[in-house]
Amino acid sequence: MPNSNHPISRVLLILSLLGTIPACAHRADTPNQLAAPNPTSLTPLEREPFFTRLAESSFSTTFTSGEIGINQWRWGPGKFSIRRTSMLSQVAIQPWSEEIIYWQPVQKSFAVLHLHADAPGVGRGLSEGTLNLSSTPIQTTLTLYQPRAQRTLAERWLLPDHNSYHAFLLEDSGAGFQPLVDWVYTRVPTNPLASAPIAPATPAPPLAAAPLPAQFRAFESLINRQWISSNPSSTTSSLTPESASVRTSFEWLTTVQLLRIHITSPASPSGPSAPSPATSAFNPSINMEVYIYQHMKFGDLCCLALAADGAVYQGKALPLMSLGTVTSTTLIAFDLTGESSRGTTKYRLQLDRQPDTKPEPSIRQRVWSLDGSEPALVHDLTHAPSPQ
Repeated sequence: MPNSNHPISRVLLILSLLGTIPACAHRADTPNQLAAPNPTSLTPLEREPFFTRLAESSFSTTFTSGEIGINQWRWGPGKFSIRRTSMLSQVAIQPWSEEIIYWQPVQKSFAVLHLHADAPGVGRGLSEGTLNLSSTPIQTTLTLYQPRAQRTLAERWLLPDHNSYHAFLLEDSGAGFQPLVDWVYTRVPTNPLASAPIAPATPAPPLAAAPLPAQFRAFESLINRQWISSNPSSTTSSLTPESASVRTSFEWLTTVQLLRIHITSPASPSGPSAPSPATSAFNPSINMEVYIYQHMKFGDLCCLALAADGAVYQGKALPLMSLGTVTSTTLIAFDLTGESSRGTTKYRLQLDRQPDTKPEPSIRQRVWSLDGSEPALVHDLTHAPSPQ
């Protein structure tokens, strides 16, 4: 195992937090781990022990420098995706990396999106890739975009037991994949996802508030607020939730420059994982998670939206001057391709600020279908800020 005090250890530390899916788990364990009364009701992720072992759990490792790496795993909407947040104890307020692994319903494959924080001499990074569960060993292959280079990485993992995993990171520099580093992670007995975060031995100073990058300024007035709509229109698309009230919150992750948006609703439909009617009156079951990020290679502001029915929406922001629906109060617009078990559809999403609403400006959200000869408005919804 490489020495973590080596000059490149900081870079490798960042890369080590690219934890994706257990890649070398013994398939002999599968029958016991996979036992379920009704497997046909499970999502593709729920059918795999690699995901179910990690979900709603935290695993930690201690580096020779004394730093503690913590991987926190959480199901996404409807359990069609899983999110891994990697943190160091010294900066527990903000993540070192954020990763989303999600099922693509049309391609019928697993995709990976990963963002890591700034590494000295390297900068921030964004990885895109796929997970191949049928390979031996199982492997995630990633293209890593960094300011100075584009790299090809692979991850292979061993799960010797239920409470630990061994992660291996490899890089292909032209002569095939060669090992970079490996670590052993152990399950944290008390799940930080369900309790207070693990406190560092010496509390880190709070991060100074930094202005949003220019590409994200359209969201500046939305961040750290909850937005509530009580009049959603009826629609068949999971882009437009059918519920009595839709609650939307915007969370800015400074270190990885990612805007994470949570959309919830009372008794929100969640496919195979829908909450029982016997649950509380307001069950904050997420029916959509949205991620906005800037692509490190192309510079586009990109959107990935994951719905609880398994639908996936992806696209990028549009130049506002190209749209006929734009006004002086338009914040941003995206063209999105939606993929679901029903096929592929195309949408345009536009957000406008409504400065005349009282007591505070509200946000108007419109969605057009682009599948016909002309854009057709399918959704028009107003979001008001909740009282602070």
